[in-house]
Amino acid sequence: MISYKVKVKGADEVIKQLQGIRLDRLAGVIDGVMDKIMADAADYPPELPGQRYIRTGDLGRGWTDGVTLFPHKDATQLEAVRTNSVDYAGDVMGTGQEAIFEDRWRTNEQIMDQWEARVAQLIEDALVKILP
Repeated sequence: MISYKVKVKGADEVIKQLQGIRLDRLAGVIDGVMDKIMADAADYPPELPGQRYIRTGDLGRGWTDGVTLFPHKDATQLEAVRTNSVDYAGDVMGTGQEAIFEDRWRTNEQIMDQWEARVAQLIEDALVKILP
């Protein structure tokens, strides 16, 4: 099983400001961001002629709903989590990716690296609209 997490650092000041508004407005934005990341993560690379495994589609469908926008344990971050419940997800996309999948399937770290700047911008844009 593998998971994706988005953490908003330095959120303590934002949390103080958010006390006066409904958190579900920001949660909706983060849900949308997470949906986009999960759709990207579920995107399969092209099949190779003679590849040694059969695709079932389970990995792409394995992304489940997760928890969105809960205070992180140190209370200065907010966190959203999505998990892939397929047993072999870590072998295909995790940090311990098996050699057969290297250079074809992106790892969860590569996907999050590609999304980092976009996530920050989308959340910043949402906060500008939400905060008084």
